[in-house]
Amino acid sequence: MYINRYLAKSNPEETIQKHTDNLLNQLEILKSIYGDKIDVNFKLLYYACLYHDIGKISIAFQKKVDKSLKNMPIDIVEFPHGVLSTLFIDRNKLKNLGFTDDEIKLLYQSVYYHHNRESIEKLDTSSISDQRELLEKELEGFSYDKLENIKLFNFKERLIKPLNIDQYKKYVILKGLLNRLDYAASAHIIVENKNDFLEKYLQIFMNNLKKEEATKGNLNVDWNDLQKFMKNKTDENIIVVAQTGMGKTEAALLWIGNNKGFFTLPIRTSINSIYERLKKMLIGEKIDQRIAVLHGDTRSYYYKNIEEYDIDSSIEQYIIRTRQLSLPITVCTLDQLFTIVFKYRNYEPVLATLSYSKIVIDEIQMYGPDLLGYLISGLKMIQDVGGKFAIITATFPEFLGKIMIDNGLKFEIPESPFVDECKIRHNVKWIEDSINSEFIKDKYKNNRVLVICNTVKKCQELFDELESDNINLNMFHSKFIKKDRANKEKEITKFGKLYNKDEEGNLKLNQNNGIWITTSVAEASLDIDFDVLITELSEVNSLFQRFGRCYRKRTCTDEYNCYVFDGGNKDCSGVGTVIDVEIFNISKNYLRNFFKRHHSKINEKEKMDLVSSIYSYENIKNTEYYNKLNKFIQYTKLYYPDQSDKKDAQNEFRRILSTTVIPKVVYDKNIKEISDCIEIINEKDKSLKEKAIARENLYNYTLSINESEMISLYTNAEILEVGRYEKINVIYSNYNDKYGLRPISKEQQRDELIIW
Repeated sequence: MYINRYLAKSNPEETIQKHTDNLLNQLEILKSIYGDKIDVNFKLLYYACLYHDIGKISIAFQKKVDKSLKNMPIDIVEFPHGVLSTLFIDRNKLKNLGFTDDEIKLLYQSVYYHHNRESIEKLDTSSISDQRELLEKELEGFSYDKLENIKLFNFKERLIKPLNIDQYKKYVILKGLLNRLDYAASAHIIVENKNDFLEKYLQIFMNNLKKEEATKGNLNVDWNDLQKFMKNKTDENIIVVAQTGMGKTEAALLWIGNNKGFFTLPIRTSINSIYERLKKMLIGEKIDQRIAVLHGDTRSYYYKNIEEYDIDSSIEQYIIRTRQLSLPITVCTLDQLFTIVFKYRNYEPVLATLSYSKIVIDEIQMYGPDLLGYLISGLKMIQDVGGKFAIITATFPEFLGKIMIDNGLKFEIPESPFVDECKIRHNVKWIEDSINSEFIKDKYKNNRVLVICNTVKKCQELFDELESDNINLNMFHSKFIKKDRANKEKEITKFGKLYNKDEEGNLKLNQNNGIWITTSVAEASLDIDFDVLITELSEVNSLFQRFGRCYRKRTCTDEYNCYVFDGGNKDCSGVGTVIDVEIFNISKNYLRNFFKRHHSKINEKEKMDLVSSIYSYENIKNTEYYNKLNKFIQYTKLYYPDQSDKKDAQNEFRRILSTTVIPKVVYDKNIKEISDCIEIINEKDKSLKEKAIARENLYNYTLSINESEMISLYTNAEILEVGRYEKINVIYSNYNDKYGLRPISKEQQRDELIIW
């Protein structure tokens, strides 16, 4: 070997010493920004950085990364360098510096396991002595100015014995931060960008709002009570209940302040919307250094939406910073963070990051018992390592608060929700019958009517019955291909706005009329304000979300604007499949009685009280729903660290039981473009941008269906091999951009595909 030509990385080449120096530089950046917020011994972290890669001087490793050694005859199997690095840890020196035995054990394990734990868990440590002798020879040619008198020591197997709970928490942060610093140094990015801007821009936002309102004669504009509460509770875990339209996003940002923050939502369109709002608030300045959007489509989303901004680095660098959680504010889906509950291999960097972060959970009512269980487990893990959380929601069930407390979560919740009791938006007609097309037709009367069903099948049935009439009729649900679904979303949003701009740019009252039939996809994220809502009952939380799509920003009149069908003596569609039977029946009984004895107009406070009553602990404690929630909380406790990888954890978290498909009629019509996309994805010479765009274009022709539906209703016509581990099923089915996907009979499949 050349003196000190010991490489840590091969592309580009970088010596162990230079790479370690980069880690130490990143450590100083981390300390300077969050040093007072991270519960870690920074001196211990310094030595973890110092020692973590010295084992790479192994000749077997060097032959792998150094091209100049390619032809050197070496008959040595490469040994995990993290294990070899522990042989350089000088325990006596560390003790003289004041480190305790427990701290040295933490250091030892952090270095030992700083890469894939699984690969060394069953390691035969008896051969380490042979490796030690080989390292002695290499040590003669290695020096590093930050480590004097480098020596080799015997392997201390007792130092990798299991840790107790308190030690393990410290290990998670130490090892997790070591990984964060290592990733940043390897990618040549900054480990953390400082949040020194959010409070400033929130104030600019408020100043601009005051100026705008002053021109209308309103001189008393300020943050509202909700926003002031969250701003004053910035150091607390809080749960806040507030009605729609109270400025919850601004309140959440005030709570985050100039700290590292994560804003989680259940739906990608909502996430993208918040990200776009933040970009506008920050006036496009240093976007790639300040905010990130993190979900399964991050790469394609950036390539499609970021070009209009003057960013300082390539989009690929922006993607790396986003995925490494390096930016001050990240808007993301729950699964990007809370898969930590499964303690997958190398989950520690995420939990270590959350230990000094503030996490906002929005639209919690959208999660089922599985995700709620994982959320509670994840919040407990975050709380235990020092992170903070805020849940902001339009409704919060009583039983959920109790189960959170029972599982050790500590939070503050105001005695009263934040509502405007004077403004009543909804005048409700309760109907003990099944939803039907004749009623919908009767209420059309040149209104903008929104119909919400519980299932796609019910949507399509109503659409069939209404289509022959001379009505402006549209449908929106989950069984459209991605391309058509995006178009449908744009159309319903434009149609459903209360005001539209005329040719001169002035706001005019929307004069559209027609009917949109949808499923629960219309419940959240869509900024729509229809004149009339006609809906099936699902359960109370979902019902009030549906109310929010009608008279969203108006005060109701004496005429009904919300019509709720509870199924009469039957269940509504989807009960027992997509809707829990017991929760549906409890909601149905309570709401029936409420509207029998109550006037039809209902204010926001009454809605929240109903949710509390229906979802009381006494009502829910003996239900299957409650048992499921507890089961999912307990389920996460069965996982020991490093049992699974991140992909397995994400699949488990999402409970993925769906199949990606392309209807054959769509495939046949677009076969050339689909084939071209697959070719680009697999072509080595194509850029990452070209591949990302090709993948986005390919998946525009797909949709996801439940695996049980796939088995019982559909048959494969072909299987497309997108990549080695990526396949898309082309299925026999009926499909068009009006109805979406529908099954065809086995007889039709045997004959030919029916094209509408």
